Amino acid sequence: MPLRFVKRKFTSKEIVLNYGMVGQSFFGEESMDLRDRVVLNPDVLTGKPVIRGTRLAVEFIVDLLGQGWSETQVLENYPGITHEDILACLQYASHQLKSERVYPVTA
Repeated sequence: MPLRFVKRKFTSKEIVLNYGMVGQSFFGEESMDLRDRVVLNPDVLTGKPVIRGTRLAVEFIVDLLGQGWSETQVLENYPGITHEDILACLQYASHQLKSERVYPVTA
């Protein structure tokens, strides 16, 4: 199924991503509000996915967790984000990895 990207007006250039497949929500029923937490704005970090209202890139948060930071450490050092923001970053990363494919190249 093709991915559906939904544009909504939050700011003049902000694009909010809906990672759901057409006709269904990627995030699921219990976390419908998470889909609006990760946004793309060409004026913020050259359009990288960031947590809405911040300049914190999804890749930065995932990298901190990958380096061994606990969720508590992230939240203490970046008080502008919430537990749900961290979940949205992880779900975004998971979705991106699931769609990645590697194909062999013959010489």
